[in-house]
Amino acid sequence: MKLLSIFFLVGLASSGICAIQRRYEQSSRTLRVKGDDDIIKMIVMGDWGGLPFWPYYSPFEKVTANRIITTSNEEKSQMLFALGDNFYYNGVTDENDPRFQQTFESVFNDAEFNKVPWFVLAGNHDHYGNVTGQIAYTKRSSRWVFPDLWYTIEVEYPTVNVTFVMIDTVTLCGNTDHDKWGSQPDGKVVDHHVESQLQYIEEKLQNSRSHYLLVAGHFPVYSVAEHGPTQCLIDKLKPLLEKYNVNAYFSGHDHNLQHIRETNSTVNYFVSGAVDVVDPSKTHMDDIPDGSLQFHWANVLGLGGFATVDADQSQMALKFYSAAGSGLYKYVMKPRK
Repeated sequence: MKLLSIFFLVGLASSGICAIQRRYEQSSRTLRVKGDDDIIKMIVMGDWGGLPFWPYYSPFEKVTANRIITTSNEEKSQMLFALGDNFYYNGVTDENDPRFQQTFESVFNDAEFNKVPWFVLAGNHDHYGNVTGQIAYTKRSSRWVFPDLWYTIEVEYPTVNVTFVMIDTVTLCGNTDHDKWGSQPDGKVVDHHVESQLQYIEEKLQNSRSHYLLVAGHFPVYSVAEHGPTQCLIDKLKPLLEKYNVNAYFSGHDHNLQHIRETNSTVNYFVSGAVDVVDPSKTHMDDIPDGSLQFHWANVLGLGGFATVDADQSQMALKFYSAAGSGLYKYVMKPRK
């Protein structure tokens, strides 16, 4: 078994420096993270990919990045999950692309925040370019972690553990039309890649014994906004989320903040795709189950948005924030039974 071991520091815990051990097992596509605190503090955000021309970031990205940095430093966040569309509009050419510096390193730049690892997945815009270049950049950055198109992070602390299954929704469902507003994935996929990923997802969900089991992908299962629900994921992924008692599915793609939960389900669907731009569309309000929309935010005056997730042995709390600095929404989940 091929192992990659890395030791690093990720912020200040209440009891001092929180030391984290990170080890990637290539054969199982599993990143094992161990820490010494009693609470796991995460940031979840998506659709942050700046602009392909100077200054290579949007005004919303810059303001939201500053707010993420401030929140992370104040809350002592230990890790960040980036939900795709990392580089607008056509991804990167390779691991040497200057966009890594222009849109990522120089925008999300702060001495303390730079210790926080980013766990990354790909969106549709990343697949328009060379997505393997983003994977290769993992070897060049101390904080960019993107080892495979789909992989798992198993976080183990002394009293709480979280499993985060990172998936590639473009490989599962196909890509969207670059120029068509609100387009659905085109279904152009490689069958054995679809089968391989679905088998991987089910194995990880079935075998997890974590207090909290989370899945993240770029396309939403449910959304009321521009792109709406993704039928491919409703057909292929949603049954697995229900079957294995997943706490939440996180996505981006639509540029707002949402919480959707069906009345007869234990799975929470969160959209956090509001870093680079905010879109107030509610075009697909009637296309989700009746009564399932718990929260929706898309106020352009808020200048962007993101989420924090804090997990301990008794509860996991999600909070949505606007870049303007206000707390917008809080939802508490209990550990799996």
